[in-house]
Amino acid sequence: MDKDGLLRTIAETGYNVGFGARKTFATFDIVEKFPSWIAFASFAIGTFALFTESLSAKTPSALLLIAGVGSMYFGFYRSADYEATAKQLLKLQNRLRDLYRSVRAGADLVAAKAELDMIEAEYYLMTLSKQVFLSDWYAHYKFFAQSQIDWMDEQLHFRFWKDKVPLSAKVFAIISTAAIATFLAWMVFGLSPTAARPTAGKPQQVQPNRTPSIPVARTQFSSGPLAGSAPCQRRRSPRCPQSKG
Repeated sequence: MDKDGLLRTIAETGYNVGFGARKTFATFDIVEKFPSWIAFASFAIGTFALFTESLSAKTPSALLLIAGVGSMYFGFYRSADYEATAKQLLKLQNRLRDLYRSVRAGADLVAAKAELDMIEAEYYLMTLSKQVFLSDWYAHYKFFAQSQIDWMDEQLHFRFWKDKVPLSAKVFAIISTAAIATFLAWMVFGLSPTAARPTAGKPQQVQPNRTPSIPVARTQFSSGPLAGSAPCQRRRSPRCPQSKG
């Protein structure tokens, strides 16, 4: 392996180790602090609920109950193990940084490659695969915003959308943008999902105008030869008597 190839390999391993350390630290922070945040929020909301009627409703109480039960999820993680592992990974990252600079200064490539293999073996032994939910987002912030990674960027050339934004955040942003665009289209163009639309290819039927009917005078006979018979229309039947005057 030549010098340039070895430098890039060291930078790639440094990224894996460094990001793993930040993700482990992120899990430690969430597991250690989130239950305390839930407890404080429950206490604060419960205190305000004593004199605020809206906070004493069923919905806020149900949300606090769900958050309290959800905090039990973090009890499956032993925060002390994650803290110790994260510190060991940081030590490996510092060794990789020093190895990178020594290779750039002209160190022996064979010895540098042997040390790199030893660091990678230690990394695979101590890394923890079980991480808490949303630790990946927090790790991206810790790694790209709070860490000195210039020596890695010399070889890897990190880009914002490709490297600094988590994949799940990209999916969430795309889905949210599509939902907002659809809603705006309904608002601007009046494409309400409940609005009636004419069927494509079928012209609307126009109801013909109907001439209002004119009532016809009817005569009911109470006596005579036509008594009890059905009423007849005037001037339509010969049996109907003609009115006088």
